Amino acid sequence: MVTTAVVATTKAEKLAALEVERREILDLYRHLEPSDWEHSTLCTLWSVRDLLAHLITNETPPLWAFITSGFNLDRANQKLIDGLKHLSNDQLLERWARMVVPKGMPTWSPETYLADDWVHHQDVRWALSYPRQQDQVRLRLILSALPRLYKKRIAGLHLIANDLGWEYGEPGQPEVRGCAEALAMGIAARPAAREQLTGSGLERLFPSAIMQ
Repeated sequence: MVTTAVVATTKAEKLAALEVERREILDLYRHLEPSDWEHSTLCTLWSVRDLLAHLITNETPPLWAFITSGFNLDRANQKLIDGLKHLSNDQLLERWARMVVPKGMPTWSPETYLADDWVHHQDVRWALSYPRQQDQVRLRLILSALPRLYKKRIAGLHLIANDLGWEYGEPGQPEVRGCAEALAMGIAARPAAREQLTGSGLERLFPSAIMQ
């Protein structure tokens, strides 16, 4: 299998990348208009505010939320988001600001949290049409982590990020190519990325039933 080497490989580099990503999320939210907070995101059931609550509760999700939700991940996430509805937007920001420097579980697998935080960051930016300049080192880390999180979804595909020279999968398999940002969002099952990608593997990457 062809996979492109990651630029940053040490845990310290990954933790630094995660912290920078979280600071950029904090900066985005601090500059939102009041109406932006209630805007829908690419996670269609969640508003911009809901998504920040998810990022906060996703840090160390309590076992009780899964038990009381019948071990259904979607229901557990919604239960945790609903548990923060009593907080103001400023209070949510204060909580997120305290989480910018990774502690606890994110220090065990910083690339996993980086990939998840990055995708949700883009869920907000794409929905609000607030683009940003992507950091190529971080994108390589994210692209290296996402295939582990979506292994079944991308099985049998040859993925190519034109702008990074990054590849995953075997040449000759159905191909999906495009810029790294769109490819990462496609791997993460965001249908909004489809129009920015090309290749014979698009139908397999975006079947009729798409997860959030």
